[in-house]
Formats: sequence, structure tokens, C-alpha cells
Amino acid sequence: MKIGELFLNWVDFDVAEYYLACLIGLVRYDDSWDEFRRTKGVYNTKNEVGDMLYLFLEKLVEVELLEKDEIKGYRWNKDYDAYWLNPNINSAIKLDFDGNQKAV
Repeated sequence: MKIGELFLNWVDFDVAEYYLACLIGLVRYDDSWDEFRRTKGVYNTKNEVGDMLYLFLEKLVEVELLEKDEIKGYRWNKDYDAYWLNPNINSAIKLDFDGNQKAV
């Protein structure tokens, strides 16, 4: 399971938080949506975990890995340029906790 696959099309806000929770190992991914239904209260109420997932998604939008539409939700940015992952580049880019790029 990869982020680009899960977010290939527009994903509702609650489902986006669920997918992110799956990707980072907080909950298990489930094609039947049983796990989503079991944990939905985390994604649609104010709480520390839901807030963290929301902020993580917003950071992914800020670095342009995801796109956001206030009605449709989130989706993978098909034009995302992961140039800093290119093994042919002699230097790498590292992001600090504030999302600022630093040459390594």
C-alpha cells in the first residue's frame, strides 16, 4: 500500500485521515471498511490523534505531495517532483520538523 495509490483520486477528509493512519501503522488497512467504521470517531471529532493526522495531511499539501480541495478532499499530486530522491544528484535535501529544506 502506497500513498500515491490510496490518494490516486479525490479522497474525502475522514477517509484521508484513515488512509494516513493506515500508512503510518496506527490502524490496519481493511478493504471491507470495518476498521474505518470502528475508528471513524478519531477522524471526525476533535482529539489529539485526529488533529495530528489532519496536520500531517496539511503538511503534505504544503510540500505539494498532496493536493487539497475544500469540497473534494485530498488527492495525490501527479505533478509532484521528488527531485531530492534522485540518486543521480550529488547532494540530498532534508526537511526539518518545520518543513524547511536544508542541504545535506
